[in-house]
Amino acid sequence: MKESVLDYLLKNNLLCCHQHVFFSESSTCTQFLECINDWLLGISNWRFTDIIYFYFSVAFDSVS
Repeated sequence: MKESVLDYLLKNNLLCCHQHVFFSESSTCTQFLECINDWLLGISNWRFTDIIYFYFSVAFDSVS
């Protein structure tokens, strides 16, 4: 039987606790809430915060 990608990642401890893909309890919504929390902590502690988002779905939609 072939091992799934998720099984491989879990077995080899390649996913961290901040991973928001592959898990049913996590989503883009939970990822966004965690980001907002981090940004607000940075702002309240007078720290600079750089935010960069990549939108990969357009790139993957164009691959045949």
